[in-house]
Amino acid sequence: MECKFCVGAPAWLIKRYKFWTVYLQKNQSYLGRLVVVLNRHQSDFFSTTDEERIEFYHVSYKMREVLKAAFGPQSFDYAFPSTKEAHAHMLILPRYAQRTSFNGVAFEDPQYGKHYDPYREVTLSNDVYTKLIEKIKAVAEPSLEKARILK
Repeated sequence: MECKFCVGAPAWLIKRYKFWTVYLQKNQSYLGRLVVVLNRHQSDFFSTTDEERIEFYHVSYKMREVLKAAFGPQSFDYAFPSTKEAHAHMLILPRYAQRTSFNGVAFEDPQYGKHYDPYREVTLSNDVYTKLIEKIKAVAEPSLEKARILK
């Protein structure tokens, strides 16, 4: 069986780093929902190398800052789901106290202040996905370059 993270999803790519890759998730139940994926097969986050964990922290922190600047969420949830994928990965879930919109699409967070809803699905048009990725990349590039993230 082909590994979806090894094959990659160029259309969903936000940024590739030495050890980690950031993708927009198709499920946008939380506007700006991202996944940070280890670039090699290792499903246990605590079995990653020191170098991988250092880069993970920098990449995850910067993506949180990018999402704050791009969409203004009030808080974040982070999840390390145990799934069949052979890659350690973390979901970054922006949380919104009030209804927000992007490109004419309204987003609501009915569980705000509580555990995120892992089963709520929101899919968008291809045009909106493209605009989301463009917005995140536009905000990310200057801040990531300024911070001189590990390359």
